Amino acid sequence: MAMRTVVSLLRAVNLGGRQVKKDQLIAIHEAAGCIAPATFIASGNVLFETRERDLGKLARRIEAEFERAAGFRSEAILRTLDELREVAAGNPIAGRKDLDGSKLLVTFLAAAPERTAIDAAMALAAESGLPEEMRVVGRELFL
Repeated sequence: MAMRTVVSLLRAVNLGGRQVKKDQLIAIHEAAGCIAPATFIASGNVLFETRERDLGKLARRIEAEFERAAGFRSEAILRTLDELREVAAGNPIAGRKDLDGSKLLVTFLAAAPERTAIDAAMALAAESGLPEEMRVVGRELFL
C-alpha cells in the first residue's frame, strides 16, 4: 500500500496554558502509527507519512493518544498534501486585487458544515458590519 503525506492540525494546542512540546507531539503521532512525524514548531501541526487509507480512523487514534499523553482533548484535523494543494489552488478569495492576501485566513474543519450552519455564520458576518468576507468551500472556511 502506497504511503501518503498528511498534515495533522491539532486544535487548541499551546494556547491558554495547554503546552505540548514538539518532542511530545512527535511521540503522540508515532504512538498513533504515523511514520516519520515532524514539526517545525510546537503549533500542533505535524507532518507525517501514513499507509492508513481511513484518515477519520487515524484522526481518532491521534486524538485518543493525544488525550492520554497530554491530559486534555484536542481535535485532529487531517489533510493530505494533495488536499492542501487543492485548498490553495481553489481559494475563492485569493488573487483579487481589492484584497490584501496577507490577511487571508483558512480554517480547516473536520467535516463540511451543514447549510443551516453556513447560513447562520454568513448572517452573523453580515450583521457585524465588519469588512471581512467569508466563504465556505467543502471543509474549509476562507476569511
